[in-house]
Amino acid sequence: MAEHDLCIHELVAEAAARNPDSAAVVAGETVLSYRRLDRAAAVLAGDLRALGVGPETVVGVHARRSPALVVGALAALKAGGAYAPMDPDGPATRALGRNWGAILTERESAARFTGSGLPVLDLDENRDDRTPAGLPGPAAAPRNLAYVIYTSGSTGWPKGVAVEHRSIVNSTRARLAAYPPYRRFLLLSSVAFDSAVAGVFGTLAGGGTLYLPPTGTESDARALVRQIADHRIDTVLALPSLFDLVLEAAGPDEVASLRTVVLAGESCPPALVRRARQRVPDARLANEYGPAEGTVWSTAWHAPSGVLPELDTVPIGRSIPGVRVSVLDESGRPAPAGEIYLAGAGLARGYLGRPGETAAAFVADPDGVPGARRYRTGDRGRWRPDGELEFLGRTDRQLKISGYRVEPGEVEAALLEFPGLRQAAVVESPRAPGRALAACVAPSGTDLPALRDFLAGRLPAYLVPPDVRPVRALPVNPNGKADYAAVRALLATPVPAAVEPPRGAVEQAVARVWCDVLGLPDVSRSAGFADLGRSIDAMRISLRLSRIFGVEVPLLWVYEAASVATLAAWLSRTAPDAGVAAEKRLALDPPTP
Repeated sequence: MAEHDLCIHELVAEAAARNPDSAAVVAGETVLSYRRLDRAAAVLAGDLRALGVGPETVVGVHARRSPALVVGALAALKAGGAYAPMDPDGPATRALGRNWGAILTERESAARFTGSGLPVLDLDENRDDRTPAGLPGPAAAPRNLAYVIYTSGSTGWPKGVAVEHRSIVNSTRARLAAYPPYRRFLLLSSVAFDSAVAGVFGTLAGGGTLYLPPTGTESDARALVRQIADHRIDTVLALPSLFDLVLEAAGPDEVASLRTVVLAGESCPPALVRRARQRVPDARLANEYGPAEGTVWSTAWHAPSGVLPELDTVPIGRSIPGVRVSVLDESGRPAPAGEIYLAGAGLARGYLGRPGETAAAFVADPDGVPGARRYRTGDRGRWRPDGELEFLGRTDRQLKISGYRVEPGEVEAALLEFPGLRQAAVVESPRAPGRALAACVAPSGTDLPALRDFLAGRLPAYLVPPDVRPVRALPVNPNGKADYAAVRALLATPVPAAVEPPRGAVEQAVARVWCDVLGLPDVSRSAGFADLGRSIDAMRISLRLSRIFGVEVPLLWVYEAASVATLAAWLSRTAPDAGVAAEKRLALDPPTP
């Protein structure tokens, strides 16, 4: 696909001109037409331009999934600048750029940026009575910066992946060509995750309606199912683990409106593909792959219609238009299996303000035109006999946790800032692979509650290890560096602890579910969920308890129940014949004496 002559906000403006009165964004009772969205963004863009925002200026957008988030991103783009989505649940300063031009935030969060030295504009301000002003000064061009997505960095500070307009336009046009139009798209991705870029622009550039789930429901499978059913959602893009829970929570016809299901962000199990085909047989099903440096997606596998082939693994497919994928050996020669390299129109510019890291990752492309680059993904892959690409893992320590790229070194650096801590090693949790981190720290007398509070103030929740094991000294290999294999083995070994056994059938059934989901050998009746699991674990627990006891167990109850015992007590009061239901569950898998 040739280099494009439009910017991404101009694609949205074209859709607005075609469908001015169609719904662009829906959030609860709030409906923004394309006309209102375009006008609101233009007014705010004028305010940003008055602050000096223009080409190559980054504007932080700090908001939850809301119409204000979409308005803010489009306003930064219309002003000629780029936007950087900020995780509203993470530390406000984690991805705060030193050379940004402004911050757009909701009113309740404005105080978090006091002292940032940057102008802060209120996204909640009513600008309906204002007329968009002209935007004097230079406009953005295709080679200008469009957005910056921050990912975990091995040096202890997140890296900003800088993406130009021409790259996101290529990505979006490829998406519009690959799938049926996104008429009703439900945004499930975190605003700080680049899948949200695909959802927002893939929908708005095609003239569809972007549906934003209410705050707090993004981790509640039953609430998401209701959104799909109530709004007749036809398209979702989700982590495989999240979509699996949506299918588990859905009744027979509640997701029947789906016509396109895109899975991305983590490895997709073959069993999920088979289950999705059974539950939504009319939906087009795809498994996408692509790092942020490749502008959202680089390859895709589309499940064939009709009978599915036998799958040992789900491939990541073939390259999208404008992207060239290579598999190279350690000498840089094409090979059947090796490291995945990306080239073409989908490449990001590099890492914002990090020329050394950019040069190391974006290397010369001998197969391209003079000056062309290709990106070393650090992912391993192999070509299958049918020409599809299969993902094989990483060449380094980088992890995927709940769909987020994680550099363990960033978490280790944060741990070592804690007073008195001498050593730290972070790995994927042996009991919750793909869902949580775990760490060993020295010395053994480390104050764990204080350490968790310390990390929570510096890192987003997915980077805070729920399992931190204090030891006298880290295991090391012969060259004196941390022996991560030994660390993983140590963390896989349960810590002998005084466990207060669950009492009665209901407590035992609740504890059994917790152990099954969290990968624990046992759990105390006084154990609280907040110390053990993550949101997706809570979702699984809620669904399984609801099935066992025949009542809907609110997700909030799993989070807020002080212990296994209090959750069991609530079930005993609420569920009819709770004891009988518990006995049936225990008969399937009796507790170990």
